[in-house]
Amino acid sequence: MTMAGGNKVQHVTYFKMYSVVFYQKEASSLGRSRGIMVSKHHSAESYTKSSNTFQCSSGYAMSTSFVCDGIPHCGILDKSDESECFCNEGAKHKGRCKFFLDSSKPKCSQLYYLSHGGFCQSYVEDSIFQTKNSKKTLENLNKIVCGNQTLDKTKMNDLVSDCVASAEDENVLKDVLVNHTIYSCPQPQQVPCRSGHNACFNITDICIFRLNSHKNLIPCRTGEHMEDCADFECNMMYKCPGYYCVSFAYLFDGKWDCPDGSDEAEQHRCDQKGDCRNKFHCASSQMFIHIGDVCENSFHCPLHDDEFFCSLKYISCPKSCLCHIHALLCSNRSPTFDSIFPYIFVAVTFAKLERIDFMGKFPDGLFIHLRSNTIENICGKFYSNKKMLVIDVGFNKISTLAQLCFQPAILLREINLENNRINNIDMTAFEKLHFLKQVNLSSNNLQSISSSVFKSLNIYYLSIKQNPFLDLDHDTFVFSEIIFVDSNDYRICCITHSASKCLAKRPWYLSCSDL
Repeated sequence: MTMAGGNKVQHVTYFKMYSVVFYQKEASSLGRSRGIMVSKHHSAESYTKSSNTFQCSSGYAMSTSFVCDGIPHCGILDKSDESECFCNEGAKHKGRCKFFLDSSKPKCSQLYYLSHGGFCQSYVEDSIFQTKNSKKTLENLNKIVCGNQTLDKTKMNDLVSDCVASAEDENVLKDVLVNHTIYSCPQPQQVPCRSGHNACFNITDICIFRLNSHKNLIPCRTGEHMEDCADFECNMMYKCPGYYCVSFAYLFDGKWDCPDGSDEAEQHRCDQKGDCRNKFHCASSQMFIHIGDVCENSFHCPLHDDEFFCSLKYISCPKSCLCHIHALLCSNRSPTFDSIFPYIFVAVTFAKLERIDFMGKFPDGLFIHLRSNTIENICGKFYSNKKMLVIDVGFNKISTLAQLCFQPAILLREINLENNRINNIDMTAFEKLHFLKQVNLSSNNLQSISSSVFKSLNIYYLSIKQNPFLDLDHDTFVFSEIIFVDSNDYRICCITHSASKCLAKRPWYLSCSDL
């Protein structure tokens, strides 16, 4: 039998395959939603190892953004999120080390950076806390006047009159009852909360107890979506015995959400005495949700921390590396990068790394540190990431900077090439790097520098210390604007631009007029 308005219910069958949910639909002409069972399954193991969550010793997970922030989010008796946050520089640690204790000045481990305010901050995308958190809901924006009171538009046509006798907010219901008008649902797979009404719910809402900010049932305020749920199988929710499903956020919250109050039983406590497996703790609250509800494009936690860093949900830190949010550190071993990673800070050091063709695996990489390896070539196709800001390849075996070496990374701000074997720099090596502010070429084998190498560049700091210069071109710095030139060879000071400040000390026996 086809429903009023032509709506049809669809049987949905879900299959579990490697933790990925596939489904098939079979349309049927059912007049009611009673007894339809919709279920899907996820493997809990696929969530507990996510890089965007931290596993507390007590069993539950939390957002990794709150690790080592000085507050024991894992609990006063646990404190595992605040352990190993301080360490001695050079000592082996497990990656959560944030502050170095043996430094006279504030110093952060490599997985963090030191802010202008002197704090160690995590590498995160600027947009991570924006957009989603700034959106206002229609409940706050849209109001209607009902007699002498103001109502949210979300209360319009929800099958319950908030305007009492006038029922100005229930025009659709009046039209159905008085004029026998038949409305249809917006989507064919939806079911009306009342026959002929356009207040509808999705089949995935069947048997789920959920309240909005006004503490009203949704999607059907009158509860039609929760009928005949005795045999319904709950997915990542708690099953009220003989009734509907409730979110883990409602368990042990001081209010009965199940008819028999079973959701407030002592067994649902999540602390040192309770079972916290597969639960996620919402920051700055006593709320817990199922780990499977994290990064589901819907806010469950008051601070929205269940939707933080969702690009890391299915990312595992590469073997032999350390990771923290969007930072990656691999040391002493050559790692294998077999997929695309969303890290913005990438450091591979002391790994005997010879090639950097893996750079394409980090399309979001802004800060790349490849110090103390055996790299011989850094020019060419490796720079597919146009957003890169810093490249540090100090202490390698680079001998030549070829033509247009760093293209197309045109946003580069800093290039560190210290302690290599560079003896030749093509005149176009730094071309088109209009945002470049710092270049370190110290401790190389440079005997001369072409006058076109730094042409049209506005560099703040250039270091060319410890190079065996023989043939100095008097026009080397004529076409460039460099604020500070750092050298131990005073002859460099004699050929720098008049507006530049040369940091080399003049020997008592030498002046520029002697050159």
